[in-house]
Amino acid sequence: MKLWHKVFLCTLALAMLAVFCTSQLLIQQEFSRTVSAETDRSLTEHSFFSAGIFSKLNYRKAGSGQPFLGDGEAESILVQAAADQAGGKGGMAVYRDGVRIASANTPIELRSGSLLESMEQKTLNGEECRTVIEKDGDRYHIVTASLLPIEGEEYELFTVRELTGIYRAREQETRYAQGFLLLFSLVMAAVLSLVIRRLLSPLGRVNRGIGQIARGEYGLRLQESGSREFRELSQNVNTMARSVEENVERIQGIADSRKQFIDNLAHEMKTPLTSILGFADLLRIKRTVSDKQRREYSGVVVEEAKRLQALSGKLMELAVANHAKPDYAELNVDLLFREMGLTMAPLLARRGIRLL
Repeated sequence: MKLWHKVFLCTLALAMLAVFCTSQLLIQQEFSRTVSAETDRSLTEHSFFSAGIFSKLNYRKAGSGQPFLGDGEAESILVQAAADQAGGKGGMAVYRDGVRIASANTPIELRSGSLLESMEQKTLNGEECRTVIEKDGDRYHIVTASLLPIEGEEYELFTVRELTGIYRAREQETRYAQGFLLLFSLVMAAVLSLVIRRLLSPLGRVNRGIGQIARGEYGLRLQESGSREFRELSQNVNTMARSVEENVERIQGIADSRKQFIDNLAHEMKTPLTSILGFADLLRIKRTVSDKQRREYSGVVVEEAKRLQALSGKLMELAVANHAKPDYAELNVDLLFREMGLTMAPLLARRGIRLL
């Protein structure tokens, strides 16, 4: 996988994750505010409904002129309150000792004892209430409950409001967010593809240049353009190419010097060897050799052998001295040519050559 592919996929994934998390956070915050507002509204309505029941009870007491209600009067008032609630949007139910006394518009089954234990306690205007959100299939309801102390008896009052619309609105917003995320990802992918490839195009140029240098084009220099990082990279590559080119030239020079040295060495060794072989051959094939000639021939052989020995010593000195500068000395050219003539005499005589 290419670098721009990795950068593209990582950036796109991070962008989509950020958008998804942000949208879900906003949706959840809005949903929580709406549920909290509906809970407060349910508490207010419950308190209002409870106060209405107590008002009817007090009105009945005032009308009868008795400090206490008669048997069954409290329950009849509760049944009447439920009947009055039947035409409204909300539901209500009243229980005593787990037995339902009155109810109206209750879309869910209210379990008196267990429901109270699972409800969250709230306080409104000094009155303690409990709330819980119940799910019935695909519908949601908020249930509010409180105790009604009437004539020494404790009644449990439940009011119910439906919250299905809020949950469906959240689901719809989530679907909208997912559709937006899909559209955003497509647009983001197109934009990122163009931007990343444009930003990383200098890297491709540098990569191609390095490939050419690796194939032997050491004189190639990269264009130092683009962002600061790419300019520094191009400068470093150019410095590397320049160093490689200098090292190659130096190695080539060393190779040329060695070749020239070997050629010179072969030439220097050829001359004394030719002389030694020539005079040795004369001593071998001539039947009569005067003492003068024998001394002369053997002297040349000895001198040329010493010359080879000296050449070998010089080679050892060069190997040890490495980069030491050589010592130069003046040489008499006439003496050099006389020695050469004497040394090459057998070979020259064989070929009919005479030095003047």
